[in-house]
Amino acid sequence: MNTKTGYLRITMGLSIVSVLIGIAFVIFGESVDKKTVGFAMSIIGPAVIWGIYGCAYFPFKGFFSN
Repeated sequence: MNTKTGYLRITMGLSIVSVLIGIAFVIFGESVDKKTVGFAMSIIGPAVIWGIYGCAYFPFKGFFSN
């Protein structure tokens, strides 16, 4: 496995876990606050993870390498 594929798999795994935990908070949360936190986690979590992926991809992989 090359660096690009491994980095992409880690990013996909982290964003899927974030969404699943957020959905669990929404379903099993007793209060409105816990449901709000779960909803925010399922929306904002993957956005932050993919933002970090986009910012760190070129320095991690290299700007001009294939």
